[in-house]
Amino acid sequence: MPNVSNIALNTSEALLPTAYSLQQVTFRNHAGRLFDLKALVTGVTLTESLYAPSVVLSLDVKDPVNTLEEFQMTGQETINVVLARKPYGSYEEEKVDLNFVVTEYPLFGRFGNRFQVYSLKGVTSSAYNSELKKISRSFSGDIRDFVKDVMVNDLGVKESDLVISENSSARMRFVVPNMAPIDAIYWALRRAYSVEDSSPFYFFQRLDGKYCLLTHADLVVQDEYKEYRDASFFQYDQTGDTSIARSEEHTSELQSHLNL
Repeated sequence: MPNVSNIALNTSEALLPTAYSLQQVTFRNHAGRLFDLKALVTGVTLTESLYAPSVVLSLDVKDPVNTLEEFQMTGQETINVVLARKPYGSYEEEKVDLNFVVTEYPLFGRFGNRFQVYSLKGVTSSAYNSELKKISRSFSGDIRDFVKDVMVNDLGVKESDLVISENSSARMRFVVPNMAPIDAIYWALRRAYSVEDSSPFYFFQRLDGKYCLLTHADLVVQDEYKEYRDASFFQYDQTGDTSIARSEEHTSELQSHLNL
């Protein structure tokens, strides 16, 4: 079978909607030593969700040079991941540049004395630090002010990294009962709604690193990103511009709690 790349060799353009090039995976251990894991990485998964306060990293590593012991990986590591892609027909490169704190090494296996394989998971520093801190305070006002105060003053997030809805909430009064900062945000959001249209609030992190507090109405009124079609079976030439355009419209997987 021919060896087909998902990146155009001459222009570095993405030939598939999911095609990214891994530019950097910089690992820093507890002692501050740096190591580039890029050559050892066999798989990268970044999970973004409306219901998660952090993008979640899952990294698969094949290690023939004993990096795990050499760099004393103990679970206190940080990782900088840089992904890039150039959409087909575009000259502008899109980049994802995120920093993560390792939370666990869920899988590990050693194959004789030849190499070892393992996976690691990580979250952003704000989500990690949230579990190391408790807050207990009273609040009265707009839920947007509470979220902003917690993220900036308790978790050290830059105000420029926050995307806050323009829709105000009903005035709230409550006492945070000794909770982790992010847990306190979600606890308060369950009681909050928009004054304009009574829609609920969502708090999540986007792939560009921004933390968003948006109402359901904010999400609904946005322009549609793309029209997708169920294409379990299709017939057309899988080469050329037409194939690339059609592959961007295919629904590869659909999950639903409504048994659809």
